[in-house]
Amino acid sequence: MTPDPRVLIAEDDVSSRLLLQKVLEKWGYQVVAVSDG
Repeated sequence: MTPDPRVLIAEDDVSSRLLLQKVLEKWGYQVVAVSDG
């Protein structure tokens, strides 16, 4: 069984970060989201 691919999101705009996180999780990605990279 292959684990879900992981993505790191570094975005300071909360709305954009949450939207992108939700979309990527829906597509099967494990998401780590931070406000400052």
